[in-house]
Formats: sequence, C-alpha cells, structure tokens
Amino acid sequence: MDKSLVDKTKKVIESISKMESIKPYILVGGTALSLQLSSRMSEDLDFMRWQQYRGEKMDVDIKSITKEVKLGHVIDKINILDNNQVEFFIDGGVKLSFYAPERKAPQINKVHFLNNLYLADIDTIASLKMETMQRRNSFRDYYDLYCILKEKTNEEIIRIIDNSLKYSDHLMKSKNLLGKLGNYERFTKDEDFKQLEPKYDISSREIAEFMDLKVKTAYKNRQ
Repeated sequence: MDKSLVDKTKKVIESISKMESIKPYILVGGTALSLQLSSRMSEDLDFMRWQQYRGEKMDVDIKSITKEVKLGHVIDKINILDNNQVEFFIDGGVKLSFYAPERKAPQINKVHFLNNLYLADIDTIASLKMETMQRRNSFRDYYDLYCILKEKTNEEIIRIIDNSLKYSDHLMKSKNLLGKLGNYERFTKDEDFKQLEPKYDISSREIAEFMDLKVKTAYKNRQ
C-alpha cells in the first residue's frame, strides 16, 4: 500500500474500511486499481453500488455515512450532486464519493481488501473506465487502461470491451470506443499527474499507438 496511495489517503483508509455504511459498496476507480496494480499512486476513494433488481430506486444514505465519518474525521464539505451521488471532502482534502446508479452492475468480481472494504477486480475497473469515456476525457483513465491492457491476452481484452459495451446498455458502440481509445488528442496530462509517481513515463500518443496495435487488432480479429 505504500506505493499505492498518497499520504493523505493512506491516513484515512483503515478507518473508512471499518464503516458499516460502506458494506453495500465496492471501491472502484484509480485507487482500487492502484491497490492491486501499483502503476501509480491514487488519492480519491470512489465507491459504487448497483441495482439488485430492475426498477430498484437508488440513493445514498447521507445521514448514516456522515454520522460514521464524523466519528474519526473532519468533514470539510459535502457535495450532493443528486440523490444517488454524493461527495465528501474530509481531513483537509481527501475525497470520498458514493454513487448508486440506477442500472445493473457490470460483470464483476469483488476483491476483499480490508475490513468492510472490497475492491472491484482489475478487469471490471477497465470496463468501467471505458464506459466512462462517453462522458469525460481523462489522461489518468487513459494511462490506467494502458497499464491494465498491456498485461492482458487478446481474449481478456475482448471480454473487457464486451463487458463495457453491455454495461453501457449498448449506447456505446465498439466502433466509437475503439476510435476514442486510438485518439490521443482527447487526452492531455494534467499538471498534477507526475505527483502520482506513475510507473511508466508515457505520452498519450504512445498510448494511442499501443491501443491501435494491440487493442484494436485484438477486437477486430476476434473469432
């Protein structure tokens, strides 16, 4: 964990992992990946849960989460983005986000990490990051996908892409996704990225070349 989290997040993760209110959630995003792959440090704790049945009304229990967080931390700010999406900023800058979308979960395997804290497995994280590309162009996501996919077989890459397309309810098409993965101009390094001590010093252009060479080829040549 020493090379996975920035100091401010490292200080809070154990106490957060003991909270009862995180039990329905799974940690996703860059931090869940860093704790398994150690390809860069990460700072935010992003939690998600999904519908157990079609039509289930989803929300975030702000009251319960706030009560538990206050037991050991200072809450600097709470952003209520919607009934099912809330951000907590604690202890001078650590962000905890809770998101409960009204959709079924992607194919997912949970990985137990600490106390009540479970992580999304690496393949699921990749599928979620691909689906997120419909809404944002983040170099961190692009870099993370490179770190994941470079270690995968063609068959694993195909499964990851298919899981992402299914999770999007096929609103995202394979042609559009592959086009985005190969378009380096969409992804620019943010100024703080180097502070996360990335394992690989790689540009968006180099990542795009990898995506064209390995990922697009694997998917287009599927059996």
